Amino acid sequence: MTTHTQKQYRKIADAMREHYPRFSDAEYKRRYDLVYEMMDDQGLDALLVYGDGTLGNLHQLNVHWIANYLDEQYCYVIFPRDGDPTLFVSIPPDAACAMATSPIEDVRGGGIGVQLAAAVAEGLTERVPNAKRIGTVDNSAAAPGLPHAHYLQFADALPAAEFVSAARQYEDLRLVPSDEEMEWFRKGAALTDLAWEALVDAAEPGRSEADLLAVVHSTYMKAGGSYCFAILGSTPMAEPLMAYPHGIPNQPALRKVEQGDLVICEMSASYYGYAGQLFCAVAVGEPPEELTEMANFTRELFYDLCKVVKPGNTDAEVKEVAARVKERGLDIEAPFIHAWGTHFGHPVVGFDSWTPWPVEFTEGQLMVIEPNPCTPDALFGIQLGNLTQVGPDGCVSLHEHGTELAVK
Repeated sequence: MTTHTQKQYRKIADAMREHYPRFSDAEYKRRYDLVYEMMDDQGLDALLVYGDGTLGNLHQLNVHWIANYLDEQYCYVIFPRDGDPTLFVSIPPDAACAMATSPIEDVRGGGIGVQLAAAVAEGLTERVPNAKRIGTVDNSAAAPGLPHAHYLQFADALPAAEFVSAARQYEDLRLVPSDEEMEWFRKGAALTDLAWEALVDAAEPGRSEADLLAVVHSTYMKAGGSYCFAILGSTPMAEPLMAYPHGIPNQPALRKVEQGDLVICEMSASYYGYAGQLFCAVAVGEPPEELTEMANFTRELFYDLCKVVKPGNTDAEVKEVAARVKERGLDIEAPFIHAWGTHFGHPVVGFDSWTPWPVEFTEGQLMVIEPNPCTPDALFGIQLGNLTQVGPDGCVSLHEHGTELAVK
């Protein structure tokens, strides 16, 4: 990017900045001080933080936490122990938006693919030429995704530096959201509740699954929200062929809802990267007794899981509740609980832990509680639940909806 273009983007950013929300300077100082302390503990000269635009931008949470920016494709932050950080965006013209939203002053358009890697490699030689130990922070510790081709360029640019994983240590800093972050999460939860209500109103014969997803997304976007993700599916209640919403988020089916169908949707509306999450089940017509019983059982599981996901407890208590599903001869298609918010990826617990590290719940962390019992053939079941925060005596929901079977 030329200096002339950089000046142009800065002018655009100055005009845009007032229209994008940002946390206080004190909040970013709090985060940066935590990062510096962690770097000192790990003996790091710099952090190289990476994120990409997959999974509804959930793979950019590590970048977003220090940069307040979500990229179309992928982005990096060079965070030196001494000196100011640098943010690299993929599409050069997106630098203007990044400058408007981010507390990082040094924003550069890197380019696509290996071109971005080359720009970051050059930035490493410029910003931390004598670094001996650089911590890499991937998409998430549970799903590291730093491209190998990029890593080779970085290692070649700084042959004397040792690159070590620092994702888990970094993510521990984000485990419990601050008061300012919780304000944004509550906004994301409220937007998701609004989308739930709109979907229930719209679920009627003749509407396609694509139509219903359009209602979900347009509702929260009109209210000032931003995209995270939603998946939706429908099936006849008399002869069900779905226990978990089978739709692909960006490729909705054209199947039209009919009288007697069940519509299931998992949705997350975001407020600038801070998303709620809940589950919507709508019976279009009177539900059969089997479905009502399954919904009641699922709701009981939800509240019992909320009781055991509390400080000091582990996945063992979750598995005790989960065992009731097997006792009924049922199965699951998704985890019972998983981390959310600023700390996505660990823990994830089904009948067993899905991540390799020990699980112990911490007061203040955010967890999605989502029991989803189904028949062993996965043709009949239901998914209920929502985003909660771990309190001293168990989880407290951030939502008004998500645990009911709506009947139209």
